Amino acid sequence: MKPLLLYLPLLLLTCRSADTESSADLTIASSDYVVLAQKALTYQADFDLEAWADMLADDVVFSPPDGVPLHQGKAAVLANWVRWRQTNAIRSLRLSRFTHLPIQTRQQLPLMGKAGVYVVSYCLTDLSLMNGQSCQRSLHMCCHFDAQKRIDYYSLYFPPGCLQTNFHSQSNKTSTPHMKALFAALRRICYWV
Repeated sequence: MKPLLLYLPLLLLTCRSADTESSADLTIASSDYVVLAQKALTYQADFDLEAWADMLADDVVFSPPDGVPLHQGKAAVLANWVRWRQTNAIRSLRLSRFTHLPIQTRQQLPLMGKAGVYVVSYCLTDLSLMNGQSCQRSLHMCCHFDAQKRIDYYSLYFPPGCLQTNFHSQSNKTSTPHMKALFAALRRICYWV
């Protein structure tokens, strides 16, 4: 599964349109959004709340790994991230091996109910816990940018692994409905050659 995720951007660039009307609705967005998404992920991983907050819209909505409840507003999202770090006793979180896919859509996607620019990101996390344990896990994120190039909606997913990654009491066994909807939209416009 990992190799497919790493090569997804390349495969999308080489796919052929199954429907010309659909392909006009979903295109590769500017690489400027890749830079913004990577900055946001890095600030978030470094727990640099001030810098990360500058990248978020005031009305940002965050869908945690288990999908419910949504956290709405910058203050709630930041507080939730601090709580997650404390709950899981995270000493440090380092990111590497980024893969980003910037997508521009003219139509609202069922994903987040918004048209515009999305960036789907994958990376490797090196987690260091307060108890001395460490592990590596993949991290998946999907974010939407508003007209001011601030993140106004995003979804985060850690596959199961070395720590309690859920933000609530529910199990984190599958990706969020938002990630599933994004891939359904991508499959709708492309077929693999």
